[in-house]
Amino acid sequence: MPFHAPNTLAFLFETAVSTHSSSLGRTIHAYIIKTLTSPIPSFLSNHLINMYSKLDLSNSAQLVLQFTPIRSRSVVTWTALISVASLHMPIAGKQVHGLALKAWLDK
Repeated sequence: MPFHAPNTLAFLFETAVSTHSSSLGRTIHAYIIKTLTSPIPSFLSNHLINMYSKLDLSNSAQLVLQFTPIRSRSVVTWTALISVASLHMPIAGKQVHGLALKAWLDK
């Protein structure tokens, strides 16, 4: 089974979010795991974190982060995580502070 182009996968991630289909998102994630032999590239990790956060699956977003090598993390990765925290923190409507984000990441 060949690995698809990044644009195709990005489109599928957005489709999963727009249709609120966590099963489609998890199927895409499983496909990526099955077809890649090395760690998931950072651009795919970022898409996965965004997708899981928008589907209200913040625990899955945390797991993706845990399996993303530290060297692969970028500003985009951290922005995605801040987005997750701002969507799902119990202090809805308020700014997410660094300590609150750290507490969420340490869960």
